[in-house]
Amino acid sequence: MSMPLATSLLVMAALISCASTDSDGIPKALIGYRVFLYDKTKAPNADFLAGTIPCNYSNREAGLLQARELARSTAEKRTFDTTTDRYYIICRVTKESECTNKIR
Repeated sequence: MSMPLATSLLVMAALISCASTDSDGIPKALIGYRVFLYDKTKAPNADFLAGTIPCNYSNREAGLLQARELARSTAEKRTFDTTTDRYYIICRVTKESECTNKIR
């Protein structure tokens, strides 16, 4: 027994809207930001997961501020080199991906 065409179209539209992004490439299904630190002087342990900041699409700016603060404070505590502007990477997280794209 197959679904009626209207039901199939509604299901497809719902799936597409959940996976879609806005004009800036930000996923509407955002569930948080994952923060990684990097310090080449600590190689081979140069990478460090600082943590994840939960947020959603509507409060993404506040979540991003918290993610940047987590990067800064964790880097200072772990004595990572913060003299470069590339000591951290923030990834957008959705249920489908641990890093849909890197912000920085």
